[in-house]
Amino acid sequence: MDFQPNEEQRMLRETVRTFAEKELRPIAFTHEGRGDYPREIYQQMADMGLLGMTLPEEFEGGGRTPVDAIMVMEEVGRVDPLAAGIVFGANFGPIRAVAVYGTNQQKEKYIPPVCRGESSMSIAITEPTAGSAATELKTRAVQDGDHYVLNGAKSFISDGNRADAFMVYCRFGEGLEGIGSIIVDRDTRGFTVGRNEPNMSGAIQNQLFFENAIVPAENVLIKEDGFRRMMMAFNAERCGNSTMSLVTAQCAFEKALEYSQERVQFGRPISEFQGIQWMLADMKVKIDAARLLIYRAVINGEQGFPSRLEAATAKVFSNEMAVEVTNSALQIFGGYGYSREYPMEWLVRFARGWTIAGGTAQIQRNNIAAELLKGRDSRP
Repeated sequence: MDFQPNEEQRMLRETVRTFAEKELRPIAFTHEGRGDYPREIYQQMADMGLLGMTLPEEFEGGGRTPVDAIMVMEEVGRVDPLAAGIVFGANFGPIRAVAVYGTNQQKEKYIPPVCRGESSMSIAITEPTAGSAATELKTRAVQDGDHYVLNGAKSFISDGNRADAFMVYCRFGEGLEGIGSIIVDRDTRGFTVGRNEPNMSGAIQNQLFFENAIVPAENVLIKEDGFRRMMMAFNAERCGNSTMSLVTAQCAFEKALEYSQERVQFGRPISEFQGIQWMLADMKVKIDAARLLIYRAVINGEQGFPSRLEAATAKVFSNEMAVEVTNSALQIFGGYGYSREYPMEWLVRFARGWTIAGGTAQIQRNNIAAELLKGRDSRP
């Protein structure tokens, strides 16, 4: 069991860290949400091979491991968590499901533009009446010759305002076996994106509406045994979600550590007070523990998707850790942390959303318990 990165990974980290310090730090925290993130940053990341780095080389991907993508997310995220979100979407989002489950035609159409930074894909599961209970979704696809007619609505869809395609979870039939997914292009007739709805962190979410939307049959991604296979794919998304919590916490921690050494009260830096030292120590312990859980899940799932148990365990701990760490960091900053003029309050807001996105912490606990009661365990 080796906890050290290999030489190639060390070089990757150094390259990405240099990029993050030079290109990202000057613009970090100057925008909320991802809708207005500088386009040139996307292109620079694509030119560096950071977008689609885990996708197949034959479709212009990097053919690298998910661990490499996690490392990249860490390096850019410690400077600007939003930049980590770009890497997340291009490696752990629905495009990874296309790489694993898609036809060659689908891979040729959707993967190369993502790797080049020219397009993005969003996942669409949640509906107005089907949130945590994804099995109750009502969006339905009915075949009509060489196409499907799609009707329904989706809610709280991240990047709905800018995604070029959507992996839409829908019903082809009844019961769990009837749930699958289909890829809907943004310009599909009968498909509309609702108004921009900024959430608590400032990120844009949208409703999606399908009113007799005409989708080619060749766009069906998963149909047979769909729900089980889609949930497996979603485990990769949850590891990306967990990493977003990790980088948000790391960013807050580094800022709090630096500030504690600069802020002078009672004639000395506040880092010399044991109360602050214990807070910093606890933050470091929690961050490292989350990192290990994420790496375990990702490494064990490299040949396909992470397991339900390990992905859920990493998500619960990482999500809740980030909320705790960002709040502690804000406390160290005191009044400055609570001010809108500084990034700490935004990091607290940003961290909070990951406990909801991708399946709530409560649902993940249900998943963990279900696996345990089946006799499954993470121990080797």
